[in-house]
Amino acid sequence: MSKVKNGRQMDSDWIKKNLQGSITDEQLLEEIRTAIRRKRVDSVAAKIDNTGKLTYYQLDNDGKVMLDKITNSPIIYNINKE
Repeated sequence: MSKVKNGRQMDSDWIKKNLQGSITDEQLLEEIRTAIRRKRVDSVAAKIDNTGKLTYYQLDNDGKVMLDKITNSPIIYNINKE
């Protein structure tokens, strides 16, 4: 993700700073914050290629695409369409 004026987009600090302005339901906001603290939430980036294929990449706390330690390939989320 790219750098923006308040940090790297999609890093953990950026997410925390932007939650408050994005979610108006206080109960939902607290549930999300709790899930983040308990590490029950992953950061994911979606990419659509020129054929329309949608791929989801897992991000680390710095907002960078995580790489598999063995293959050094990006970690891709397998999200099935229904």
